[in-house]
Amino acid sequence: MRADPRFKPLPPEPATLVNEGRTIEAIKVLRQSEGIGLKQAKDWVDWHIAQDPMLAAQLACAGEGILRVNEWVIREPLARGELVEVLPEWSCYRLGGGGLPVYVVYAQTASATPPLKSRVFVDLLKEVLAHEDLPSRAPPGKAKPVKERG
Repeated sequence: MRADPRFKPLPPEPATLVNEGRTIEAIKVLRQSEGIGLKQAKDWVDWHIAQDPMLAAQLACAGEGILRVNEWVIREPLARGELVEVLPEWSCYRLGGGGLPVYVVYAQTASATPPLKSRVFVDLLKEVLAHEDLPSRAPPGKAKPVKERG
């Protein structure tokens, strides 16, 4: 039985191929060099890409798929028109709009209450995330929606 490869970096050759946007070749090399199946190799490459939002943005700019990352990662490619927003109505900020939960983790012993600064931060975060007027996409004019093909 092998350890799950997703918890270790890609070997140098497949990593270089992924960085060059040659993901299919990287999967083939992984299968051969590691003696693993197609699904395991693809999952490993996908995990590697997901760990590096800048790499994911580069691959999206190269036409290798779509991505969801923080706006600051793709601000420049959006402004240059290299990327376009495809789901402008979807929001990452509100659970009802398809958003993700936010967790705050801090050290605490069973018998002690969290420090005041932690409690204040959590309360502030709750208040900020509760507002419906948070930006859900790039500012107007920065991204152009993709038009459906007819």
